[in-house]
Amino acid sequence: MKASYLLAWVLAAFMVTSTIACSSSGGSSDSGGATAAGVLTVTPASQNLNPGQQVTISPTGGTAPYIFTLQGTDGTLSSMSGSSTVFTAGSQGGIVYVLVQDSSNPAQQTQVSFTIAGLVVTPLTTTAAPSGTVSYMVSGGTAPYSYIASAGTFSGATLTIPASATNGQVITVTIGDSAGHSIQATVTVSTSGGGGGTTSGSCAGTYTLNLDGYPGTMQLIEDANGNIGGYLQLTGYGYAAYIGGTCISGTISFTDSYSQSPYTGQYFTNPNTGKTVMTGSFSDSSGSYPWFATQQ
Repeated sequence: MKASYLLAWVLAAFMVTSTIACSSSGGSSDSGGATAAGVLTVTPASQNLNPGQQVTISPTGGTAPYIFTLQGTDGTLSSMSGSSTVFTAGSQGGIVYVLVQDSSNPAQQTQVSFTIAGLVVTPLTTTAAPSGTVSYMVSGGTAPYSYIASAGTFSGATLTIPASATNGQVITVTIGDSAGHSIQATVTVSTSGGGGGTTSGSCAGTYTLNLDGYPGTMQLIEDANGNIGGYLQLTGYGYAAYIGGTCISGTISFTDSYSQSPYTGQYFTNPNTGKTVMTGSFSDSSGSYPWFATQQ
């Protein structure tokens, strides 16, 4: 009997010990640590923005609160930590990055990139004669644009210099967008000839071309009657074509063989460089887009 009682007591003790051990080490519900956090991801991963445009950065995975660090100067963050933040684009243009980190493990991080279309104005500085004109090409920012000059009058994007303007007078031009961003340009009045009101005698030459932000080149030849022909290549858009049209008395008009759509505009001699400058608009079924070209 004593041997049987002792065996029963040993078996009971073993069962109790085993139950405690399993509860302490084998049960997931009673374990001291949580399951591993997921991989840190961010929405959106990248985005193109206009100046002043806002976007919410929302991380998932990892462990909140998250740490947000702005890598660049063209924009602001509404908060530097939390479950999300709002990025507001600046007006300089270019690429800005936001670094997002897991607060419990800063080594777990990811990066968001924003490409900001800054307000771009051409020309920023130029010279014009009294009663002359200066045409501006504006891109980026948020259309429509506004034009204000300290002297003279605007018709669309073209400034007419006052006939009474004096030699050396500097006219300040402020061009802004509907989001409240602006850029200043200057026009220096010259009575010695040249300037925005003096057209060039010929459009012939090789030009650096920009069509609504797409870079390219253009080569033109011209006959005695103002007829032009040549070759246009938009490297930023990915096509090349022959062109033909007219270039008479400060007005240029041509069509390229690829798009079959018209380019129209004005041309004049930059008195600072003696090179021809062209500016105008390109129109097709999708809309009207600004273009400009400078002689190389």
